[in-house]
Amino acid sequence: MYLDVSGSVTLLVIMERLMKGGPIMKAVKPIDGRLPLADRVNSYARYLPYRFGPAPSHNFTIVRTDLLQALSEASLCRQLTIIQGPAGSGKTCLLAQWADRLRQAGRTPVWLTLEQSDSDPLVMATGIAEACVLAKLDQLGESIYAALPSLVHVPQDQVARTIAALINGSGVKLIMIFDRYELADTPQLGGCVAALAEHCIGLHIAIASRHRPDMSLGDLRARNQLFELTPTQLNFSPEETAAVVDRALPELYAHRLHAKTDAAPIVIQFARRAIEELELA
Repeated sequence: MYLDVSGSVTLLVIMERLMKGGPIMKAVKPIDGRLPLADRVNSYARYLPYRFGPAPSHNFTIVRTDLLQALSEASLCRQLTIIQGPAGSGKTCLLAQWADRLRQAGRTPVWLTLEQSDSDPLVMATGIAEACVLAKLDQLGESIYAALPSLVHVPQDQVARTIAALINGSGVKLIMIFDRYELADTPQLGGCVAALAEHCIGLHIAIASRHRPDMSLGDLRARNQLFELTPTQLNFSPEETAAVVDRALPELYAHRLHAKTDAAPIVIQFARRAIEELELA
C-alpha cells in the first residue's frame, strides 16, 4: 500500500477549519500533491507531533550520563543499537536526551515513533521519508518518497536496499531512532530493518522496544556491529536513585529504597510522587 500524506493533511485541515468556523472548501483546495512534500509533512506533523519526536515526560528526569556516552560511542562504530526494557524503564527519555545531545554535536537524529501499521515496511518507509523532511533533510526525504510507488508489492529486502541506496547516495550520516518498536514488530519488519542496517554506509539505527525485536541478529553480532542495553542496565545507580528522591530521604533509606525496588526506574519514580504527596498533605 502506498500512502500519500496529502489525504491525511486535508482531513486535519478540514477539522481545524470546522473548529474555527471557517469555510471547508477553502481548506481543501490548497492541499494537493503539487505542494512540496516539506509543506505537507510540516502541516501533518503539527497534529501528530509525537510521531516524529518523544512525548514529554511528566516524571522527574535525570541526565543518564554514562548511558548517553555509551550510546554515542556505539553510534560511531556500530550499525544497530537495541534498548530493551519494560514500560517505565526510561527508554524514550534516554533516547530524547541522546537526540538533544546529538543535535548539539551537529549530528542528525531522525525520530520515528512506530505504530502497528508500520509492520508493513512500505508504511514505515513513508514514515522515514516524512521524518527526514522534519529533520531538515528535505532532499533525502523527497527522494525516498518519490521511490515509494516503485516499491509496491516487492520483497521487504528490496525496500530496504532501495532506501539504503538513497541514503548512501545522499552522503548524509544518519542516526535513525525507532521508538516503541514493539507495536510494529514482525519478522517482515525485522528483516527490513536488519537489511537497512547492513546495507547503509554511515547509518546507525537505534531501536527502543519492550521486548526483544523479532529479527535475525547473528550476522551483526558476529561482526561486532550490535550494541544492546538490557533492562538491568537501564536501572538506576544508587546515585541516580538519590537524585530522583531529591535527598528527601536520609541516605540510609535511599539505599534501602534502591535495594528493595531492584533500582527499577518506574518504582523509584512512584516513590518520589508518594514523597511529594506526603509533603503536600
